[in-house]
Amino acid sequence: MARLVDASIEQDLAAIVDDKAGLEQQFQEALDARGIVAGLRTKPHIRIEEASNARRYLIAGFLALMSEMGVSAWMFGNRGMSPSVGAVFAFVITLMLERAVHFAVAGTDGGIRLSLLKT
Repeated sequence: MARLVDASIEQDLAAIVDDKAGLEQQFQEALDARGIVAGLRTKPHIRIEEASNARRYLIAGFLALMSEMGVSAWMFGNRGMSPSVGAVFAFVITLMLERAVHFAVAGTDGGIRLSLLKT
């Protein structure tokens, strides 16, 4: 079983490396087609709008986490248990689920697993 998992991971990694090489080649071809001077070539980087959106998602996620912790503390308090235990419980569950989903989609290296997109 472990060998099958290792082989699957190696195949996914090889596919990601091939896709990355293909994207770099397309990027270079696009630069060549536009006649951009070789000294001015840079790899794509994050746009200001994307950084702004990332900050907004971070703030929204923080507010959602705080509200979940508040609701959990309220529910635990109504049941006669410690509200702080409820808040910590909600915090831990939320982080575990977020990390589990992130790992399932993005993998250990942070890149999107292309094998999940294939049907």
